[in-house]
Amino acid sequence: MMSLEMLGYYSNEMYSQGYPIPILYLLYPLRGNFIAVVGSPKERGQVAELKEAMALNSDVPVYAIRSWRFDESARCH
Repeated sequence: MMSLEMLGYYSNEMYSQGYPIPILYLLYPLRGNFIAVVGSPKERGQVAELKEAMALNSDVPVYAIRSWRFDESARCH
């Protein structure tokens, strides 16, 4: 299943992007001006393939995140 969550959201405002755990602020942009392809570690191939396809067809930066599921209550804003 592919979910297109927050499709259409874009912000150049600093700190407009939130992450579920603080360490991600060191690894990914602080502005919500990118596309993130997110999947579990076992979906590595599909995540890489989709990231590549999106990057080839977009002027917006594309990042890949392979992670386990986080509890929504742990989200940092």
